[in-house]
Amino acid sequence: MKKLLLLLLLPFFASCGDNKDTIEKIDENPWDFLMKSEAELLNIQNISYNVDYRIKMIDEMDTLTVKGFCLIDKMPSDTIFGYKVRVRRNDFYEKIYDGKNIFSVDFVNKKVIVDNPHKNGPGFIRQNIVKDLIFPEYTVNAPFSRFKKDNPEIKFLPDTNKRYRIVQFKYPDDGPWTNINKRYYINRSTLLPERIIFSVSNGKNIQFNDVYISSIKTNQNITDGHFSRNVIPPDYVFEDFVPPETDFAEQLLQDGSVAPDFELFSMDKTRIKLSKYRGNVVLLDFWFSTCHPCKLFIPHIEKFYRKYQSRGFRVIGMNTDNESRREKMLGDFIDEMGMTYPNVFPGDDLLGAYKVQAFPTLYLIGRDGKIKFSLLGYNTGFEDILEKAIENEL
Repeated sequence: MKKLLLLLLLPFFASCGDNKDTIEKIDENPWDFLMKSEAELLNIQNISYNVDYRIKMIDEMDTLTVKGFCLIDKMPSDTIFGYKVRVRRNDFYEKIYDGKNIFSVDFVNKKVIVDNPHKNGPGFIRQNIVKDLIFPEYTVNAPFSRFKKDNPEIKFLPDTNKRYRIVQFKYPDDGPWTNINKRYYINRSTLLPERIIFSVSNGKNIQFNDVYISSIKTNQNITDGHFSRNVIPPDYVFEDFVPPETDFAEQLLQDGSVAPDFELFSMDKTRIKLSKYRGNVVLLDFWFSTCHPCKLFIPHIEKFYRKYQSRGFRVIGMNTDNESRREKMLGDFIDEMGMTYPNVFPGDDLLGAYKVQAFPTLYLIGRDGKIKFSLLGYNTGFEDILEKAIENEL
């Protein structure tokens, strides 16, 4: 899940929705129209386009703008992506996947990192290509029908210049996340999507991703040479990617070790000493307010706290925001997130004792004061893993 574009668009849509004279009369069902677009997308073997990508994060005021170019050639036999790809971003770097290796080309330093994803696994790939500038609807097997299982509210929105059919997906609120929308701008003539705007609110804050593509060319005479290392200037230095020997998760405190004790004050000035919680199952969540994965995990942690509190489950939030941010906005943030468990403020010594190097970091401590489970980061399904670990200790 870094301008005022979305803020301008939303009032526009709202005003159009209130004025019946401006709403285009469309008898066609939105899903039927999307299936026509999907059929066109599935007929594309390769595609190239320029891309203009704007993103505003939930806790930032500024909008980041990225411009680039993308060339995709589908390759069903490929077990990693299912396509070969070249992605150039802002003339700073380019990433090429030829079906065997990823070449990360640094134009500034004239350097190329070569990675074999079939050997090193998909994690490095996700960091290097998928999150870049690839328009996903041009690469997946079910561009729109894959959304039907989510059962979103779907409708057409008006387009004054008549270039697009604008289809909006609206999803139910999810905890503190509200106004969850995705809009597809689909060219009426080609039936191809040319723009996606995703937006979501959290309290007074808003986040959006706006991807616009242009100069679209499909089903060209593309060869393997377009993705070869030979397209890289010959004077560049090539180096093999070396995976780290260990990741942060492997460096956490080991299960069975005694959890380091601490005594700290909470937001309401209550003194909290970990050893006083002996006999309870305690979850420590190391987090900070501008950490997006932290914010995704917090509603689940709150749910577990309410669900299992009567059985001796406790949660202590270990907030690492700086003092200035704490004083200015942390209280409002905690209220917006609906956090009812206490939060304390560990210093560097305690972060070191718990080997916290990335966020969120979670430790589950058993009734005997020993660590039973740890988890780093957030991904879909992590909440199920955590709940199972909690239930095992209760």
